[in-house]
Amino acid sequence: MSDYRLKFTAALLSSTMFAAAGPAFAQEDTGTDIQAAPTDEIVVRGAYIPDEKRVTSEITSLLDSQDFETSGDADIASALTRITGIAVADDKFAVVRGLNDRYSNTLLNGALVSSPEPLRRAVPMDLFPTSIIGSATVQKTYAPEFGLDFGGGVIALETVALPDSRFLEIGVSGKINSATTLRDGLLYNGGGDSDYSGFDDGRRNLPEALEPVFADTKIDSSVDPAVRQGIATGLADWTDFVVQKGELEPSGGFSIEAGDRFDLNPDFSLGVIAALAHDNEWSNKEGVRRNIRLGANGIETRDDYARFSTEQNINQSALLQVGADILDNHTVTATGMLARASLKEARTLQGFNASEGRNIRIDNTEWYERQVWLGQLRGEHIFPALNNASIDWRASYSEAMRDAPYNRQLFYEEGVNPGTGEQVFRYRGRTDGNLTEFSKVEDDSTDVGIDGVLPVTVFDRDVELKAGWGYYEKNRDTFLRQYRFSGTVPSYLLFSRIDSIYSPENVQAGLFDIVEVGGVLFPDNFRGLLEIDSGYVGVDAQLTDYIRIAAGGRYEQSIQVVDTFNVGEVSGIEGGSTITDFDSAIESEYFLPALTLTWNPLENTQLRLAYSQTIARPQFRETAFSIFQNTETDATFRGNPYLTNSEFENFDARLEYYFSRGQFVTLGAFYKKIDNPIEEFNISLGETFASSFLNAPSADLYGLEFEFEKTLPVNEWLEGWFGFTNPWLESKAWNFKTNYTWTQSEVSADGEIRIALPSAGEPALDVVDAASFIVDGRNLQGLSENLFNIQLGYEDDEAMSRATLLVNFTGERIRATENLSSNLPAILEEPPITLDFVYSRDFLAWGGDYTVGFQVDNILDDDYEASQSDGATSIIVDQYDIGRTFSVSLKRRF
Repeated sequence: MSDYRLKFTAALLSSTMFAAAGPAFAQEDTGTDIQAAPTDEIVVRGAYIPDEKRVTSEITSLLDSQDFETSGDADIASALTRITGIAVADDKFAVVRGLNDRYSNTLLNGALVSSPEPLRRAVPMDLFPTSIIGSATVQKTYAPEFGLDFGGGVIALETVALPDSRFLEIGVSGKINSATTLRDGLLYNGGGDSDYSGFDDGRRNLPEALEPVFADTKIDSSVDPAVRQGIATGLADWTDFVVQKGELEPSGGFSIEAGDRFDLNPDFSLGVIAALAHDNEWSNKEGVRRNIRLGANGIETRDDYARFSTEQNINQSALLQVGADILDNHTVTATGMLARASLKEARTLQGFNASEGRNIRIDNTEWYERQVWLGQLRGEHIFPALNNASIDWRASYSEAMRDAPYNRQLFYEEGVNPGTGEQVFRYRGRTDGNLTEFSKVEDDSTDVGIDGVLPVTVFDRDVELKAGWGYYEKNRDTFLRQYRFSGTVPSYLLFSRIDSIYSPENVQAGLFDIVEVGGVLFPDNFRGLLEIDSGYVGVDAQLTDYIRIAAGGRYEQSIQVVDTFNVGEVSGIEGGSTITDFDSAIESEYFLPALTLTWNPLENTQLRLAYSQTIARPQFRETAFSIFQNTETDATFRGNPYLTNSEFENFDARLEYYFSRGQFVTLGAFYKKIDNPIEEFNISLGETFASSFLNAPSADLYGLEFEFEKTLPVNEWLEGWFGFTNPWLESKAWNFKTNYTWTQSEVSADGEIRIALPSAGEPALDVVDAASFIVDGRNLQGLSENLFNIQLGYEDDEAMSRATLLVNFTGERIRATENLSSNLPAILEEPPITLDFVYSRDFLAWGGDYTVGFQVDNILDDDYEASQSDGATSIIVDQYDIGRTFSVSLKRRF
């Protein structure tokens, strides 16, 4: 860790401890609470949501629409970093209590959601803008109402509530970034102007000659030469993929939100809300990327590149929700939601490559469309005649896709231009110098369930009996097609632009052919299926005036299968094979308990103790014996079909003290015993390194959590300490929030592990000593020892303004594990320390209500950095600048 980060960490710790030490004023109610009293009713849009820490049996953390506005977070990924014990990896995926995204689930209105990510089951949180999400709850202790797939926690998102009256809100925003805006970036035409919409205009469609044979024919020498020439001619149009430099414009977006409620009669009302948002954001990433090797005196740099990339992110979301309130006790809601993110990227790596013995340049142009849509019908019913018994039900179907057409790579090497004598980069001129790739992920899931609660009285004590049933099915298909132009490029063309080299004219003249690569050692495609039948029972009882208990158990029967196959083959899942025919099959049956005890020794004090048993299933790609590429880090992965479920024992304790509503201090501790945790390990694929997955024998995870939220009586402090007050402060309610999480883990290498080896037919099982692949006692991958958040802000009722200063610190964590076979250390990443400022003000003008906002992100201008160290030498292997971002926004309410 750098001296800068060490000093900043110490400052954060000091400020947290200092802020929490204010007992002289802790129990005073200043009357300036901004949040309203808790209520069990659904309230109007944007109103206070009950404090989940006080009213739920389990340990939870909650963000609502007011929190989103205070922090200025545009998507749920950013918002989650404000919660105790939550970090975010790759700006998308939640890491809960040090357990990466494979150990957590995301629910939307109670239903599991499909994911468009090819390498993960987890839903990327950046897909969900805060404008359509009413609340985000992270539950860290298990309850039987949730699925057993619960390692770190569950993230429960709720769409915005239906309104009580008609409204219309229109917003526009713009932003500039110090590393991007009005600076040169890498640009290419791609799909033309329609790329700004996030939709391709058809230029990335398959060539006419390739389309009929794309799904079921491998393009090799067995294909008719005339057909191959037609395909090569269609793929040879490189004009729209030539990368050039150009000045980048500011980013911006707009949003529209509207709703109404119709009281059709005293017993029936109908509410509707609709939202639409579009955002276009540019970002440059300039820095370095290196690969290392073991030298005579320790680690040393092998490949040393300067990296530069330009990304255009186009995000869209749409929500339509209609709900009916019947007889004040029954609610039926239909929800349709679309979240879409398109990425257009051009990037280049340029520098010394040890294998080539010279300077090289690798250019990539990429286009990704990620999309999730969900259709859901759910109901909530209360029956006063049955002691207010309730039944909730849901039926949800979601689809996700990730389409990546025409992603291209070119390889250049340094050489002397014979015409000018200059040392420049020339095209490599061989088959391995180019690549055109098409890939797609299609994921769909069905989630139906019913939950019932029956309140009863036993010995004058309130008891709730709970039971429920659910069925979940998930299907995933991935495919990959890779093509290269074969043939030697004539020397007179090597220094030409790529669209002059691989032109339709040169292909038709017979200079080049087309060949499909991939699927030689490992299949390119896989199909996965997961089915879960479940049921649970539980009881929530007030045993005494001071003790409350929530206990129950959940039964799940599941089957998870993965089948890999090459182009032209039929998946066994589609072909109706038996379970023994699949590459990976995990059948499981569990009944696992959960218990939470809450003790109220004082009126405003709670002590919670919890115990549960849960599991974590492997992700599809982790069990598919195929090769996958992480385009963000250029890392390669291969699945292991011999993985099995991880099993957890979870222990939690938390002491909570509430000063008043919305003001509290908590101290928590947790411990998890994990059998068969899934970790990455390094393998060799020819001359390159890749990662695969294994079940480590066991792991222990433990930590402490601290939270403090308080309204600060600043004027009272001034009067008490100095004998005067400040009139400017009188109208302002000052709020301070901070949280800190300390986490440790130890992975055990004491035992045997199961890995997969290539062989003729199915991959071979190899049972080996875990110490050959795991460093005993190291941290779990993705775990940060320290997580901090600090928020200091005010709300001014007279000026109708709000301002907040926010700090987020995420400690060092393992990005990629060590390679024991080559004695290379793990890659450790240091996420940037972020210091942000958010200001907004409401005002009346031109006959309307307006809100203007101003925001500065990454004030410290910290960058991203990842390194490898053997103790004596530390080498930065990935680094890029993020820059400061300045944003303005304007909203008009009608």
